[in-house]
Amino acid sequence: MRETRSTFLALLLAAAPAFAAPPETDVKMLRVSGEGAGSASVVRLERDTKRGVVAVTVVDGARSRLFLKRSQTEPGTVVYEARLDARNGLGVTRRSQGPLLLEAGSFSLRVHEGDLGLRTVRCWIGSFASRIEPRLLAAAADVRVLRSWAKQDSLEDSFLPLRILWLADEETPAPRGEVKMEEGKFTGRPWDDLTRAALDALDRP
Repeated sequence: MRETRSTFLALLLAAAPAFAAPPETDVKMLRVSGEGAGSASVVRLERDTKRGVVAVTVVDGARSRLFLKRSQTEPGTVVYEARLDARNGLGVTRRSQGPLLLEAGSFSLRVHEGDLGLRTVRCWIGSFASRIEPRLLAAAADVRVLRSWAKQDSLEDSFLPLRILWLADEETPAPRGEVKMEEGKFTGRPWDDLTRAALDALDRP
């Protein structure tokens, strides 16, 4: 599996589009679609740093674009972020022990991962996210096709903030047809723009 992924990334970078990331950055592109559930285009850039791997994922839905960032600030601590453009977003800190720390602006909330599915906690998260950027919940709902796909193929760790935002929303109806995922080298719109946006976010501290 690892050898196949490395081969795919090598081929992808060898034929990179005009706005592709530099050679030291791993690139992954995928499109997820489902009848009645819309579609989402995803570009993920990953780079090795002295502190660890930093990943930026841009998720483009029908009406919004979400930026997800994952980085390691110290051993045993991973920081996640979900935002819209340059606006304030939802931050999540996961340590090797203890609860998750959710931060939005000047507000913070600590919750154990095992309690995320509780109805009361879901209401807290919804209220919490709405205080800082109400459109975050709408943007998460806009890419609900990823939520349907994740029931079949688990989304990777970088999507943790998006998973948390989904919990705050009522259960979305399942798509009427099969959820399809395409992975490969895509060029043109919106892929060039998404790659450039992800690279800009990756280069920011």
